[in-house]
Amino acid sequence: MTNRCVDILVGLNAGSEGKGKYMSILSDVPYAALVRTGGPNAAHTVEFDNRHFVFHAIPCGAFHFPKAKVVLGANAQIDIEYLKREIELLKEGGVWDEHRLLIDPNAVIIDPIDKIAENGGCMPSCGDLYFHPIDCNKHTELGGTCFGCGELPVDSAWAKLGSTTHGVGANAARKAARGTKMCVLPGQELDLNTYVRSKLECSEDANFDDIAEAMLELLEKPVTDWGEFIKPEPIRYAEDDEFLRPYLCDTVEFLNALIDTDESILLEGTQGAVLSLHHGYRGKTTSRDTNSSNWCADAGISPFAVRDIYGVTRTFPIRVAGNSGPMSGREITWEEITEHANSPEPIVEITTATKRKRRVFTLDGPEGPKDLRKALNINRPTKLMLSFIDYLSYEDRHKQSWDSLTQETRDWITTLETKMEVFFKYLSTGPDVAHTIIRKTPGEIIGQVQTGSEGCDPILNRHAPPK
Repeated sequence: MTNRCVDILVGLNAGSEGKGKYMSILSDVPYAALVRTGGPNAAHTVEFDNRHFVFHAIPCGAFHFPKAKVVLGANAQIDIEYLKREIELLKEGGVWDEHRLLIDPNAVIIDPIDKIAENGGCMPSCGDLYFHPIDCNKHTELGGTCFGCGELPVDSAWAKLGSTTHGVGANAARKAARGTKMCVLPGQELDLNTYVRSKLECSEDANFDDIAEAMLELLEKPVTDWGEFIKPEPIRYAEDDEFLRPYLCDTVEFLNALIDTDESILLEGTQGAVLSLHHGYRGKTTSRDTNSSNWCADAGISPFAVRDIYGVTRTFPIRVAGNSGPMSGREITWEEITEHANSPEPIVEITTATKRKRRVFTLDGPEGPKDLRKALNINRPTKLMLSFIDYLSYEDRHKQSWDSLTQETRDWITTLETKMEVFFKYLSTGPDVAHTIIRKTPGEIIGQVQTGSEGCDPILNRHAPPK
């Protein structure tokens, strides 16, 4: 019961911090299992063997740790089409066997009804079920947005929340409803015929005109008991699907057996701390908590088994396009980022999951880096990575040593460290694992940054007070 062999990878902003890049840095750790419990609304990108891979379902370290089991834990939400695609990727890469994937029977399946519900209860007339405007000319005319387009469903979760509309939130609501009518979603079947007949006491032989006239009268009256005529859509679990059944495993028992033998496990969080349903900006979050303690609970792992928490933050945090909510920093443009970095080519990011231009923010705001401070408090990471260093200066792109960074960039980093009382062990200057700076111990660095301050709390990764 004293083994501590579980590492957790968590994002400290609103997603897309570079968790996939961090995975490549950890590739020398002999992980026996890689665990993911989130949903397909978060896409994790990795570079491996000079190729670019995107994972929505399978843990993104599957290539870096070819012998590790890939585990979808009890609170995973599975889009089977994504899972099938990613299995094919592993087969093409020669890192797949039929016994490698383990899925908990309590994992749930995302069905079309979930995506339809998040699109306002109807199928979008352009794009696909995820409302991706891939080949939409109107989207291009509007400057890469769906706002102002008559095809956008009024009640689309993307329009209201900036949701990726992958069905994750609606799916979670159905799971919580447990097969009852506590949660009725747009797109669920409504038996209008039974409803109208019950209200109007129509006889079985009432003709169409009688029913149509009665319906018009009924529509003028308030409807208070429509829920009686909704057919609930019970959630489907992994064991209910023929494709998933061969991979079923009691993952809680499996993972804890690894812990009992002190074998390393990497628990991969999805999205970022700022998007937490409980701790994020109210009404502008994802549908679950997104912090390290949640990933433990989702996987059935005790926090007492945790060894390290790896936290990743960006130099300029992002949120997805649309009405996705605020950040504590100031929202800026990609043109400003390009100018700030003095980049010879435009810097811009398109969200992997939705194919839309991301919103971008400064890390600091009127109250300081408030979002980052809260994320650090909730997660208490033991090791930190700062990503997108090249957004501070194009000159620092692909650099591999601290001394080779520009003085302005080093000042920016050390100022942030002093303000936040943290130490960034890893600095990412590009997508490849070689584009990484691994710094000295905090004690050695702090002497250069804070006169009179030595040492670092090895548990919280925070500077010790001056002696």
